[in-house]
Amino acid sequence: MNTVYLQVENRLQQRIERLRQDSGKDLPEDLFEPLFAHLQDVIDIVASIKDYSTEPYLEKLRAVVCVECAQDPRGTCVRREAGMCGLNDYFPMIVGTIEDVLKTETGLPS
Repeated sequence: MNTVYLQVENRLQQRIERLRQDSGKDLPEDLFEPLFAHLQDVIDIVASIKDYSTEPYLEKLRAVVCVECAQDPRGTCVRREAGMCGLNDYFPMIVGTIEDVLKTETGLPS
């Protein structure tokens, strides 16, 4: 694994731990399983798109990651529909964290 991947993984784990501590309720243990199971794909998506809105990232995420996870051919995902996908529910935070690491580790522009 390369250093960018390890930095992203570490930073996301820290952010998620803070979310768990700050949450008024217990977050399910497997909430972020889709994120870490497909982390390299998520990093690649964020690195390939530069936009001020998360919509282009989400479109690419659905086409690349969600089809490999729990999404059916019609685009419906039982995890997402049940609010059990941290990758979906916390996507803006995830994109921001990955972009921060990419800027720091690779010198990519903001």
